[in-house]
Amino acid sequence: MNNTNHIDECLQKLKEVQIALKNLGSSLEAANKEKTAAVATGRKPATKKKKPAKKQATKVELESLLSSSDWPLAIPEQMICDVASEEDKLERAEGILELIIGTNLTDRRFLDFGCGEGHCVIKADKMGAKTSVGYDISITSKKKRGVTITENWDDVKKNGPYDTIMAYDVLDHIEKETPVEALKKIREVLADNGKAYLRMHPWCSRHGGHLYQKLNKAFAHLIITEEELATMGHKLMPNQKVMLPLYTYRNWIVNAGLKKIEENISETQPEAFFSQEKAVLDRLLSLNNTKEIMTFQMKMNFVDYVVIKNG
Repeated sequence: MNNTNHIDECLQKLKEVQIALKNLGSSLEAANKEKTAAVATGRKPATKKKKPAKKQATKVELESLLSSSDWPLAIPEQMICDVASEEDKLERAEGILELIIGTNLTDRRFLDFGCGEGHCVIKADKMGAKTSVGYDISITSKKKRGVTITENWDDVKKNGPYDTIMAYDVLDHIEKETPVEALKKIREVLADNGKAYLRMHPWCSRHGGHLYQKLNKAFAHLIITEEELATMGHKLMPNQKVMLPLYTYRNWIVNAGLKKIEENISETQPEAFFSQEKAVLDRLLSLNNTKEIMTFQMKMNFVDYVVIKNG
C-alpha cells in the first residue's frame, strides 16, 4: 500500500472516532481543572449536582411523529421490492448482480453466500455461470431451477473453489458465527485468483434496521427502542449494530486473511429533521450514547468491498 492510500485510511478512521474523543477530552479537561484548583486552595473538589434527566419523548409522541409526512423516508417507495412477487424478486436479483459484481459471469464458478431464497443464484446461472451455488443456513438443501441451494457447507466446498463469491447484506446480520468466521469460510472456498464482493449494511445507516417494508422511516431503529418497536408490531433483524463502519469492516476483512482492493461508499446526507426536531434529536443522542449527531456515520447507506486472498 502506498503512503497516500495509507494516510487516507488513517484519516477516515480518525473521522469515525473524532466525536467520541472530543466528548472524552472535554470531560477530562474539566475534571483536571477542578482537581488543580482544589490542590491549590487546599479544598476538596466540589461535588457537582446531577442535572435532572432530560424528559424523553414518549412512545405516543414518537408514534405521532412517525405518522407525519415530516419524518423522512428510509427508502423511496418505488425502490421497495414486492416480497409477494416472484417476478419482482428475480428482477431485483438481476439488479443486485449488475450493481455489485458488474462483470461477465460466463464460465465462472459463482457462490452466493447468504443466498436467501436463491434468486441471485438463478439469475447467475442464466447469465452463463459454469457453476451457480447458493449457501444459506436458514434453508433446506434443494435443487431449484437447475442450481444448487444448500445449508450444508460441505456441499459448498465440493462445488468449489469459486471465481466469484458474493455476500450481499449478510455479514451485518450473522447470528451463529462471527463476521470474521464467515469471511474465513469465504476465503476457504475462494479461488486463488478469485474475487469476493461484499455489501455491508451498517446499523447507523438510514435503513439499517430493515424496517422499511412496514415502517419506511429513516433511522427509526436508532430513535425508537426495540421494545417500543415490538409493541408497534415491528421486529428488527439480527444485527451486529455497527456504528463505526469503515474501521469495523476493514478489521473484519484483515482478520479473515483477506485484502480489500476496492471500497465504495454509498451516502445520503441525513435530513435537517433529525437535528431540528427536538424530541427526535434527544432520543437519537440518548439511545446512541453520544453528545452530537453522528453525521459522518449516519450518511453511509452501504459500504461495498471487493476482496482477494491476502497471500
